[in-house]
Amino acid sequence: MWLAECVTTHVPCSLAEKVRKLERAHFTPRRLLNLYTKGTHTYIKLLSNTKALDPPPVYMTLSHCWGQNQPLMLEKNSLSLLKGVIPLKDLPRTYADAVVITLRMGCQYLWIDSLCIVQDSAEDWEAAVQEMGNIYRFSSCNIAALDACDAMEGCFSTRIPHVVSHCAAKVGGRIYHAKFRGWGNATSERILAPRTIGFGASALTWECLQGQGNEINRGFTRDAIDDFKQALHQNQGFEQDLVINNQDEAPYPMSATDYHFRSPLTGHIWHRILERYTASQLTFRADRWAAISGVARAIQSLTGCSLLAGMWRENMLCDLAWAVESCGSMIDNSFPSWSWVSVDATLLNWHPNEKDEVVYSIMSLPEIPEDHLKAGVRRPVMPITLRGPLRRMTVYKRDPMDQPELESVPMTAFGKFLISARYDRDRSYHSEEKPSRTICALLQYCRCRYDDLLSPDARFRKDHYFGMLVTPASSQEGCWKRIGSFNDSIHEGDKGKLTPEWFGPVEDIVVI
Repeated sequence: MWLAECVTTHVPCSLAEKVRKLERAHFTPRRLLNLYTKGTHTYIKLLSNTKALDPPPVYMTLSHCWGQNQPLMLEKNSLSLLKGVIPLKDLPRTYADAVVITLRMGCQYLWIDSLCIVQDSAEDWEAAVQEMGNIYRFSSCNIAALDACDAMEGCFSTRIPHVVSHCAAKVGGRIYHAKFRGWGNATSERILAPRTIGFGASALTWECLQGQGNEINRGFTRDAIDDFKQALHQNQGFEQDLVINNQDEAPYPMSATDYHFRSPLTGHIWHRILERYTASQLTFRADRWAAISGVARAIQSLTGCSLLAGMWRENMLCDLAWAVESCGSMIDNSFPSWSWVSVDATLLNWHPNEKDEVVYSIMSLPEIPEDHLKAGVRRPVMPITLRGPLRRMTVYKRDPMDQPELESVPMTAFGKFLISARYDRDRSYHSEEKPSRTICALLQYCRCRYDDLLSPDARFRKDHYFGMLVTPASSQEGCWKRIGSFNDSIHEGDKGKLTPEWFGPVEDIVVI
């Protein structure tokens, strides 16, 4: 029903389909699974010479969680097996269900990453990563196994019909509808694919350029990411809301006076995508950049912006101001400490507005060839020079179970203050003693002023401070490494409130 409605009545989808038909002639995945039925039995066969197929094949894709149980995958020693005929009954359940769904939706070909990429070949993986965006973009529809933890759990669930029904609650005169899992795993694929049908334990979901819906709550909803998807699939230019004032001058320093912050594609929408993407659990943490790189390349094609360590040069003032929802772990992928790609954690991003006073500048960024993002490439040291209010601190823990606080080093004019810290990675680098002697520093990003509209009392008028937590880098003398962030509010009526001067003098530091 959804597919027929999408093809026949959705204007955004039909326009995108015309664009895809023109461009599809120039792209076919290097491998596809050929699905066919003989009598009452269904079989699959791996095709490696897909360029010979004429006309270019219509195919579907599968998004799934690999998990720890992967009984069948394409490897160098199994290539001949998969090129032979494999009965449906011999496939892991998730793959078998995807085959059934593909055939019932009138399609003969299916692309599954674990069966169409040689898993023990770094060269094949890198080639696949480069074309991943196009693989999903030119597919007819993507199948998302939403609740399967591995290849054996399958797409289909047994449900009790009278239990799965429209659920709504009325609270204070307003009606709230039940929400179903719509994002999480496979964020990248579901942005790049023109359509996604999701199979979850609670409901079937549908996503296309018209919006998102499910079998319980009829109708479609849209958000800013849907607008980006529409621009991508219709091959439109996307109006870039990030305006750079000093384009004809030297690129540095990069400061707040150079920008008008109005929700840029490389800012607000990209940050929303990262927040959803990093909240999902990747089976292979080293794939953290590879799995989202297709979306980044799509944004790059629409904006012409350039990437540096998984962040946008043109929007670096905002991109550097990321934080983690909770303490994560370091990924050994040679990305710099200032990049979100170096940490396995759910991201929170700063979305600037007119009340934010940005108080730091970027003095220099490294000129690195863009192939530094390729899988398996040993990335060079990437120093960035930042200028902003800097204050030396020591780590202090009031209680081993509490979040550690930072206690400032005494200053004659201002005394001491405490501020809460949020660490990016595990805290093994500091002692549990009180206080620890680990020396850190605060680099302040911005100062925000928020007024409580419900009270005219000055005590409810507060300043909000946000910045980067750094510590001296043992590997490079004179350099610093990011280890976390701070985010604190001080009410104007509080005794001993923080003032901009409390964060110390403006200094230049090099962060690697």
